[in-house]
Amino acid sequence: MGTATSAPTSPAPSATPGAALPGYLDDRSTPQGVILSLFNAINRHEYLRAYSYWEDTAQDLPSFEQFQQGYQNTENVQVSLGVVGGDAGAGQLYYTVPVVLKSTSTSNDLQTFAGCYTLHLGQPGFQGEPPFQPLAIRAGTLQTEDNSADTADLLVHACDGLATGPAPALTPQPTTPASGVDASIYLDDRSGPTQVLRSLFNAVNRKEYVRAYSYWEPDSPQLPTFNDFQDGYANTDSVSIMLGETLADAGAGQLHYRVPVALASVTTDSATQYFVGCYVLHLSQPAIQGIPPFQPLAIQNAQVASASSLADASGQLPHACDGLP
Repeated sequence: MGTATSAPTSPAPSATPGAALPGYLDDRSTPQGVILSLFNAINRHEYLRAYSYWEDTAQDLPSFEQFQQGYQNTENVQVSLGVVGGDAGAGQLYYTVPVVLKSTSTSNDLQTFAGCYTLHLGQPGFQGEPPFQPLAIRAGTLQTEDNSADTADLLVHACDGLATGPAPALTPQPTTPASGVDASIYLDDRSGPTQVLRSLFNAVNRKEYVRAYSYWEPDSPQLPTFNDFQDGYANTDSVSIMLGETLADAGAGQLHYRVPVALASVTTDSATQYFVGCYVLHLSQPAIQGIPPFQPLAIQNAQVASASSLADASGQLPHACDGLP
């Protein structure tokens, strides 16, 4: 069973009614995704979200108030990324990302910066209890460059100043998978409701249950204890999904999405079970979240029932969310 393409979701998160904003990006699948998400949040004036891409123990991390204050005169930032380096050891993953930033101030002044971000991820399969610690920035160094400097040349040398030297280049470079949820890919993307659900079942397929658990809102009345959640997948070998058309609703600074889902679950004894249902996801508008920690788009509740076959599950998909608020 593949992942069906759903219709464009509307409404989307916004900072100011009528403002021209870049599309919403909250992607931790790759080191590039984290850096692009960071500056996507800055360009959308979602400073609490931007702050969340840093580890709590990150080097020289200021308070959130200081962090936000540092961008008060920033209108937008254009980002160029170089070749990502990587290193792994003892269950820990480290990445280096060379960057060149073209920052335009609110008074239309341009500044160019070049530097290097170091990111860290504890292997998700080794994280044994909540909360999940996703890929995040551990350190960053930037220095001012001449606005006329060649971007390509700056990127080649942007990580040269690291004490240990830049990490070896990764081949191939990490990419966020555009489709699929199977265990061969890594997807940790909250840019939209379908991405959250794909990330959930990708985590299940990879047996990364702490990560899977993290896609639910902590205060969801349907959320069991982590041990019960993990035990619920004890006999699951793999899951494939089909997604229906996303329905969206906004009000009082809150976004809600309903996503019809058909599931084919293969058990550890090779039996296949089919399910159909509806997942409800929620996001408080990021621009109005003002106190850490940032609360990303997450599953609020779900209504799932057994189906007799793949045809039965897919046939029920268009009406799976009927009757849900």
